Amino acid sequence: MPRADFFRHFGIYAAPGLLPPDACQRLVAELSAAPRSPAEVYKDNYAREVDERARRTVRVEAPAGVAASMKETLSGQRAAIEAVFPFALGECEEPEFLVYRAGDFFGPHLDGTRRGRISEHLKRRRVSVVLFLNGQREEPAQGSFGGGSLVFYGLFKDPRAAQVGLPLAPEAGLLVAFPSDLLHEVTPVTHGERHTVVTWFGGGPGRDDDTEI
Repeated sequence: MPRADFFRHFGIYAAPGLLPPDACQRLVAELSAAPRSPAEVYKDNYAREVDERARRTVRVEAPAGVAASMKETLSGQRAAIEAVFPFALGECEEPEFLVYRAGDFFGPHLDGTRRGRISEHLKRRRVSVVLFLNGQREEPAQGSFGGGSLVFYGLFKDPRAAQVGLPLAPEAGLLVAFPSDLLHEVTPVTHGERHTVVTWFGGGPGRDDDTEI
């Protein structure tokens, strides 16, 4: 499975080791007792609702201090992420803390697009960010998970390869950022729990702000 550095060839930002493993472990432990609720998806009527045919995972309600600290960490990556893309970035959304348990998944989807009849909220999303809090292993091991790959589609210019998906090898502390209108999915988790933090940057004033992505 390709490691994060490989995806830089396709314009995807990768920052391995953004958080050290011990910090990731402490954060997972701190969130273990926090309230959880089923994650939702956006529907054509602009509403958000639970649809386990498309997505099955849970959102963790992180304590306010944890959420604020994480937003500061992710916001601090804006300049480095912005350097990869041909447009300026604005502020990031409040981070979401997600847990994928065995059997959980998120089918192929876009996080945002500037085309079609969608909510203005999704139209503002330009770059999606995922921070992994633990890593993937084939065999069950404490603190890791199996399956749950982040798979990207449409990376190759040849239209015949449009349906070819490339899975990224996750590791604790790795941050990746990619265009919000890039088709991607999370494959079903086979064992353990997959812990991530996600956010989205909107566009900001400046260079080529109207560029489609």
